[in-house]
Parts: sequence; C-alpha cells; structure tokens
Amino acid sequence: MAIERNLQINQGASFTFKVYYTVDDMPVDFTDWDGRMYLKANFQDTSPALALTTDNGGLVWQDGAILVSMTPAQTADLANQYYYDLVMTNEAGTEAYRLIYGRAIISPEVSR
Repeated sequence: MAIERNLQINQGASFTFKVYYTVDDMPVDFTDWDGRMYLKANFQDTSPALALTTDNGGLVWQDGAILVSMTPAQTADLANQYYYDLVMTNEAGTEAYRLIYGRAIISPEVSR
C-alpha cells in the first residue's frame, strides 16, 4: 500500500529524500526496475511539470532505498503546488508498486 506524504520543496534549492519499501517486513530490491515520479498541477495533465525517472537519474537505487533527487534548476521552474506519485515497475512490466504519493508544495524563492 502506498504511503501518502506531502512534500515541502524550496524553489531554487536542491531537494532529496529516500523511500524505503518492504513487503512482509522484507525490503524489496528494486535493482533493474524502472521508476518514475511525476509532478503535475492537475491529475489529468498529459505532461508533467517535472519527471524524475531511473533513466534520467532523478531516481536512483542506493543502499536499499530509492533516492529521489531534484536539482536547483529543476526546483527553480516549479511554483505553487503539484500532485505526485512514485511508481516502480519491473523490467517485464508484470509488477508495479506505487510507493508514495501526495502533494508537493513549493515555497517561493526570494533571493534570486
């Protein structure tokens, strides 16, 4: 079951956090899985304001956790708030886990 967690992101600053996921109290190994985390202003938007993936380096499997990373340039382009979720899918596409979801609230940058 996915965890609901709202994120507070400072505009124009680096933002990172780790996601740990277990099944029956055992950590799930997401090595070689495809991951995506999209931030969208509205659920029905066809393209995200920001896409973090295992392909673009925004999601990295590291020490038993998924490291989510946003650069200052990426957060500088964000404003107001977004909906997000993080989904991991195995290579065959036969298994998928929605790990975390919620709102990403952007704190505006003053010192630009």
